[in-house]
Order: sequence, then structure tokens, then C-alpha cells
Amino acid sequence: MADQKISDLTSYSSPIDTDVLPIVDVTTPATKKITWSNLKTAIATYLASLSQVLTNKTIDGDDNTVQDLGIASLKTVIGNASKFLSFNGSGVPVATKDVPTGTPVGSSDTQTLTNKTLDTAVAKGTWSASGVWTLPAFTLGGNATLSENVSIALVPQLSADGKYCGITEVGTASAALAFGELVYGSSTGSWAKASASGTGTGANMLAMVVVAAGGNGSPVTVLRWGKIRADAQFPTLTVGAPVYMGTPVGTIVTAQPSGADQVIRVIGFSTTADELFFAPSPDYMTHT
Repeated sequence: MADQKISDLTSYSSPIDTDVLPIVDVTTPATKKITWSNLKTAIATYLASLSQVLTNKTIDGDDNTVQDLGIASLKTVIGNASKFLSFNGSGVPVATKDVPTGTPVGSSDTQTLTNKTLDTAVAKGTWSASGVWTLPAFTLGGNATLSENVSIALVPQLSADGKYCGITEVGTASAALAFGELVYGSSTGSWAKASASGTGTGANMLAMVVVAAGGNGSPVTVLRWGKIRADAQFPTLTVGAPVYMGTPVGTIVTAQPSGADQVIRVIGFSTTADELFFAPSPDYMTHT
């Protein structure tokens, strides 16, 4: 075959993958061949390894996709390099949103909220797997309106000694008070141990201690209405039967007081042998 200049060869503009080109392997050295397919792969690998700064370039959103960007890359150098880029009402870019830490979570993903603060319009709390929302102590800023066929439900049975549920009130103790003791509102505005020994200690408003007090002037939390279980403090109760104010001070009894001038006053009914439904009657009478 006669020698021929490369510039004199027939033009070929549509190579296929199996076409072959000569190439010099300088490490051997030797002249070898390479297919068009292998050459394309080598060029693509090389270009992919390069980084490039785009200046004055426009990425067409209809034909191109930007993906696999790390969170640290999704920020602006305008104003603050640790914040996301956003725009104000005039279209001016501003940096307002902090770049989050941790693993990004999609709207359809399951996520456990830790160290998160709910919007102030939403009450805080924890959700159980069954969908029960347990709320910590909170203050209502307005009326709580119950819909029809909706109620405030007490637990069916208290689980252990020292448990209670119902309506409580924080006040001041006039002496050391223990859980489960019956108390009355004294003339000084404090809670004192109630007793059926006379009307002075048995005719006023009643409550039961649910958060003990250390002494005179100490804060105390009392149950005004609801359930309470105090195994050591209470006698053995008869299920469904009335329970009365007793003597000595702070105690309850299952039989009506029978001493002279003692106050007979129902303070609730037993729901188990250890549990009292506390709903004190405003009415009383004295034994003669």
C-alpha cells in the first residue's frame, strides 16, 4: 500500500464503537490499537474527575438535573456562608436560613423528634406508637371546649400505691402533710389535717394530699376531686361502699363515726380495696 498523508484520507464523521485507532503506548513503547468505545470511556472518566467553576453560566432547568449535592454545598456566600440563600420581597438575595446539621429527612420519612421545639401554636408532648399524645404540664390560654360525646376520662384503675388522677390544686400547708392524708381549708387559707372529732376540723372544704409538704408554710398539692390510692394510709376499703372522714386527724374510715358530736361526712366511695374515688359531700351531720 502506497504511503498517504493523513490529510489526504477520506473524511469519516460517524465512528462506531468497534472502529479502531492507532495509539502509541509510551510505557512499552509500542504502537497499539484502541477502539472508539474504549477511547470514549477513557475521555469520560478523565472529564468526570475534573472540577470546574461555572461563571456566567445558565443551567437549563428543563433539560438538566443538579443532584447529589451535600448539605454544606447548599448555602450562599452572600452575607453569611452558613445560611441558605433566599430572596426578599424585592427579589434581592439574602441569607436567612441556617444550614441544618444531621441527616436530612423527607416529608414522607419517619422521624423521631429530639431537642425540637414545636410551634407555639401547638401544645408540646410525646406520641406513643399507638398514637397517644402525652402532654407535660401546660397552661391553657382560653377555654377548653369539649365536643359532644367527648369527656375527660379518668384511668379505670390506678396502677400502684402513691398514684392519683383528677383535679388538683397547689396551696400552702399548715404542718407536715403526707400523701393520702385528708385535709381541710383552714381560716388562715392553708391546708390542715381534717378530723371527724368536731365541726371545726370537719365541716370545711376538703381535699387529699397528693404531693407531700415538709412543714408549716411549705407548698402542698391537694386532690380536690378524682381517684387516689394510698395503701399504707387507707384502711381496707369495701368496693362500692361509702368512705367517711375519720379520727385521728387526716384519716379516713369505712364506718360512720359514732362518738358524741363527731362529724358524719361522706368523702367518697371505694373503687377497689385500696383505691378511693374522692368526691367529698358538702353536707354533714353530727352524731348525738
